[in-house]
Amino acid sequence: LPDYFIVGREYALPQFNAYDYSSGQEKLVQSKIYVNNIETTKFIPTEEGDITIKYQASTENGSAQKTYTAKAISVTKDANALNYVKYFKTVRLLADANDKGVSFTAETNSSGGKATFINHLNAFNFSIDFVISPEKKNFSALEFYLRDVLDDDNVIKISIDHNSYKAYVNGIDVGATIDPKQLFDTTGQSAVELAYDGRVNQVSIAGKKLEVKDFNGFSGDILSLDIALAGVDGNASMSVRKICNQVLKSTIKKDNIVPVVAYNGKYNIYEKVNTEITIHRAVITDVLNPLSECYLTVATPNGYATATDGTVLNKVSSSKDYNIKLEWYGSYTITYFAKDAAGNYSNTNKVNITVIDSEPPVLTFNGTLPKTAKVGDTIKLPSVSAVDNIDTELEVVVIIYNTYSGLRKVLKDDKFEVIIPSSNYIITFMCMDNAGNTTRESFTIKVGG
Repeated sequence: LPDYFIVGREYALPQFNAYDYSSGQEKLVQSKIYVNNIETTKFIPTEEGDITIKYQASTENGSAQKTYTAKAISVTKDANALNYVKYFKTVRLLADANDKGVSFTAETNSSGGKATFINHLNAFNFSIDFVISPEKKNFSALEFYLRDVLDDDNVIKISIDHNSYKAYVNGIDVGATIDPKQLFDTTGQSAVELAYDGRVNQVSIAGKKLEVKDFNGFSGDILSLDIALAGVDGNASMSVRKICNQVLKSTIKKDNIVPVVAYNGKYNIYEKVNTEITIHRAVITDVLNPLSECYLTVATPNGYATATDGTVLNKVSSSKDYNIKLEWYGSYTITYFAKDAAGNYSNTNKVNITVIDSEPPVLTFNGTLPKTAKVGDTIKLPSVSAVDNIDTELEVVVIIYNTYSGLRKVLKDDKFEVIIPSSNYIITFMCMDNAGNTTRESFTIKVGG
C-alpha cells in the first residue's frame, strides 16, 4: 500500500489473504477491508488528512487484523491543475514547478536535503531524467536512492559526483562519465537519464549498463524514490524533468498519460500443445496515480483459458501468476490492460503464442494381413483405430496399389479380391489429424503367377 493517497482519485485496494492453521492444515481465509472503519474495496479520499486501512479475517476460531496508516494529500491547485510539487515530500529542500520540470534547491546554510516521491514506482522499467543548475552546483554529489517499500535496508544508491561527472552504484565506480552538456542543460531540450530494469537487475546511466551486485531485487516489484543533494556548501539546485517518462512540466495541467503495463517474465512465440506455461503477473507504471487497476485476458482457440487453480482468465487481476495448459493448437492471445484513477486506459499490451501440435495419430490394428496370396483370394482387412493427443474423431483411409497395373484406389469396403497375378499389392492405412500430422502404415502382399 502507498504511504500517500491523492484526494479525488479512486483507489482499488489490493486483497490480502489470511490463513487459518487451527485444523493442522493451511486454510485460506478471505479478509475484509475497512477504510476509516467503513467496509469497502474501493474508495475516493475527499480531503487531506489521515487514512486508516484495516484488513480483518475471521473464522469460528478467532480473528486477525492488519492495520495501515497513510495520508491523503491534494495535488491540484487553481482550476484543478496538477501541482507537481505536491508529489514530493522534502526535507531542507525548496521545491518549485516550472515549464521545464520540478526543481529542488537546498535551503540556505543547510548541509544538504532530500526529496521523496510520494508514489511507489515500477521496478521493471524505472527511469528518471534530471539536470543540475550550472549556477547552483555547490554540492559534492547528487544521490538517488531506490528503496524496497517493504525493506528499507534493501536499497540501490546511485551517486553523481558533479566535479568528476562520474557515476557510482552502491559505492562502485561504474565507469560512466556524464556529458556536462546534458548534466547542466538549461534549455529543457536535454537531460541525463538514469534507469533501472528489475527484470535483469541492471542500472543504466549515461549509456553505461551495470548489473547491480549483491542485490536480489525489490519486493513486489515496486520501489520508492529519494533524491538528495549531499555536501552542500553554497547555492545548490537540481531539476527533475521526467519520472518513468511522465513529464513534470508545470505547463501540463492534467494527467493525460496512460498507464504502462510491464509483465514480469518472457514468453515463447511457439509452444507445443499440452505444454503448461505461466501467465506472468504485471506491474503498472503510472507515476501520478498509484494503485491503478490492471487486468489480463487469455483467449484460446476455444474460448478463454482456465488456469490450473480454476480461474477463468477473462479480465482477471494481473497481480499474480497463473498457470495454464495449452490444450488446443492454434493461437493463444494474452492481453494486459490497465486503467488509472484519472480514467486513462493503457495501450493494449498483447502477446501472441502459436501452439503447435506436432504429434501424429497412433494406429492400432486388430488383426493382420497375409504376406502372400493367389488370384481369386479375398483379402479381409484388419480393423483399425486411431488415437490422437488432441482430436477425438479421426478417419482412417485405406489405399490399395498394385505394382504391375499401377492401379491405385481408396478402399471403401473392408475387403478386396486379388485379380492380378505376378504382382504386389501394397495396402496403406493413413490417418491425418486436424493439425495436419499424418501417420501411414503400409503392408505388402505378394501374388504368385
